[in-house]
Amino acid sequence: MPPNADGKASEHWRWKYRYGGKENRLALDSYPDVSLANARRACDDGRDTLRAGSDPVQVKKDTKLANTLRLGNTFEAVARAWFDNWKGPRSKRHADYVIRRLEADVFPVIGAKPVADITAPQLLAMAKKIEAPGAQPVLADLLPDLRVRAGAWRGGAQSVEGREAERRAEAS
Repeated sequence: MPPNADGKASEHWRWKYRYGGKENRLALDSYPDVSLANARRACDDGRDTLRAGSDPVQVKKDTKLANTLRLGNTFEAVARAWFDNWKGPRSKRHADYVIRRLEADVFPVIGAKPVADITAPQLLAMAKKIEAPGAQPVLADLLPDLRVRAGAWRGGAQSVEGREAERRAEAS
């Protein structure tokens, strides 16, 4: 498993293996950023994946895609989708006020975090800050709704419209 020069400034650790009767290569990482010992560990992980019956390159692609999707499902992205649905019957002035308060109080604290990674203590700390004396009352009114939705957002597969319909059905 020597570093493979590909004509560029850096060299890469690559592992050559066979899967499904075809020869494949798995790019492990760049040399000298990754030591030989770490490259060997990554190669061993690839062998374990191969023994389990999976193509290591496909597993690496799937993992990368899952991480990209997870990071794209941030609290701010989901909250903005909720806001787009919620603002419909509200006045423009009120809707603008609510989004400004979310941008000022909520998004700086948990907006960039993937929804699946947000914990109850983080929501509670944010809620206490919002409910503190002198906090803007509109967010204190929205918090119960956000707390309920936080559980639904963790699933990520259900649309905002679907959750709204469920909520209306439960209220009836």
